[in-house]
Amino acid sequence: MIGLYQGILSTLIRFCMDKHWPVEATFRYAGYDLTELRIGQVPLSPDQFFGLLDCMAQQHHCPTVVLELGRWMHSEQLGVFGGLIATSTHLTQAVQRFSQFKPLLNVALDLRLECDAQGVWLRYQSNDQRPIGQHRYYPELLFSTLLAQGQQFLGQPIVPLAVQFRHVAPDYAVRYTDFFACPITFAADHDALLLPAQVMDQPFVTASQRFHHHLLATAQTLCPDQTVAVRDEVAQYLMIHLHDASACQLQAIAQYLGRSRRTLQRQLQHEHTSVQQLLDEIRKQQALKLVSQTLLPFEQISQMLGFAYPSSFNACFLTWTGHTPTRYRAAQRA
Repeated sequence: MIGLYQGILSTLIRFCMDKHWPVEATFRYAGYDLTELRIGQVPLSPDQFFGLLDCMAQQHHCPTVVLELGRWMHSEQLGVFGGLIATSTHLTQAVQRFSQFKPLLNVALDLRLECDAQGVWLRYQSNDQRPIGQHRYYPELLFSTLLAQGQQFLGQPIVPLAVQFRHVAPDYAVRYTDFFACPITFAADHDALLLPAQVMDQPFVTASQRFHHHLLATAQTLCPDQTVAVRDEVAQYLMIHLHDASACQLQAIAQYLGRSRRTLQRQLQHEHTSVQQLLDEIRKQQALKLVSQTLLPFEQISQMLGFAYPSSFNACFLTWTGHTPTRYRAAQRA
């Protein structure tokens, strides 16, 4: 944790220098002795870290300090955790590693992927029950960092389609639009980032299978309670690729996850499941959600779930629920 702390501290210092802010005076204004912070005598907790950013915003009249700071964050500063993210094969695996090993960051937050007709949603959730856990700085810093790091991981810029924040619109809301270059919604139900669907299939240029497995073993030593279930990795992949039946085959999934076909099959058998079982479970879960909670045409839902024909979807839905999609939707609406 000392390496992680020192990496973030050095980022804050370089950020202040780039903004031409007097570094020691900036930290002193927030009540911290920079020398003591540098030598690790007084490490910053997450609460103190965001408090320091608050003071920076006030002292230098820079309300977007957190959004700007995200561009300075690098995976190397986050030790083993950052390495796991950077060496992942794709965004799907990177988000899985984020959720599995977030205790290494000593913060109570999570990310989850959801795919719909608009694209891919990265939804932020705080599990921190303290007031600081609801601070708007958490998602703002996370989203700006994700976009900056995503550009490095993919080797090209990522332009979000939309951004949502739970907090109300501030007086300087127009600066959010300028920063993210997309529509911004405030006072939303979730903090979320909408990305184009194609980013899910783009491999990370920073991927390294051998080093990733080495870091994974190290992370599991540091977080012995965080087991990595293969079924979870496969399920997350299937959630994103349901629309493409060929991508949901065992060979394609094994290649995506960096395993052989036989190894993946054996690992799933050890966890008492298979690709087909997981595919059936996820299709059923998504079908019930899309039929009951949206007004999408059933033919479109059938395509989204990877069925070759609408009749195949109808037959499966009848097996799952005992009703046709039409009757089920009508009953749910009623």
